[in-house]
Amino acid sequence: MKQRLSICLALLVGAAMFAGNVARAAEPAGAATEQLLQAMRCACMHNGARTFNTESPVKTLLDCPCDDDGQGGQMRARVEAYMKVQPPTAVADGSAQMAFLEQITQEDPANERYAIYSVDDHTYLMKNTLCTCGCGKMALSQCPLDCPWSPRFKRQFKYLLATGHSVPEARSHYVKAANEVHLEEGETPLSPDDVLLNQESALSWALPVAFFAFFVMGLIAVLSMRSRRRAAATASGAPSDGLSDSDRALLEDELEMGDDT
Repeated sequence: MKQRLSICLALLVGAAMFAGNVARAAEPAGAATEQLLQAMRCACMHNGARTFNTESPVKTLLDCPCDDDGQGGQMRARVEAYMKVQPPTAVADGSAQMAFLEQITQEDPANERYAIYSVDDHTYLMKNTLCTCGCGKMALSQCPLDCPWSPRFKRQFKYLLATGHSVPEARSHYVKAANEVHLEEGETPLSPDDVLLNQESALSWALPVAFFAFFVMGLIAVLSMRSRRRAAATASGAPSDGLSDSDRALLEDELEMGDDT
């Protein structure tokens, strides 16, 4: 009897621990699912065509009254079902969310419009990130049409920003991918600073500012000296026209000659 009670007690304890672990694992997954739903805009069918919400503030999948994924289902339900089966590590580092957005974009390129992101941050990344696929010293926004790297990260930067990554984090993601794909054997891995473009160094603006400051100070000093000289001349009773005696005499002679004529 005691042995049976011990077994039952052990089973109860094990079940409680398992339930606790499941609950703890579900909490971050649930929060991540909600964040992903907030990062995706509402899309509804109107007159047989799917329309993405462009209101301000934008409606997300969390408050979408007419959610339609374009395939007769609901995108919110797809997100929730997908996130439930993702490994906690993939959810924690955001790779699961990125994979989902990539997956639905492969199904339909129009699904790229689901992502809600900062247009300014995206533009900054595209204009200030060096392409590493052989386009030369070009920003991703300037790559030719046959460059596969530019459209890939034009899309992925949107997804990274939408899922809560900062601009530096998005650039670090880019560098990691660049090192995995483009780094040749024996080459030094790229760093985020290596792909950062159009950033002015401190000297590029400090020198002109310093030159301008010295110029202004010199001008003020010259004007101050002239002002003091005139004040001193006025105080001594001397004429304040700034002419020497010889120049003044010459000017008077010329004036007299003019009167004679």
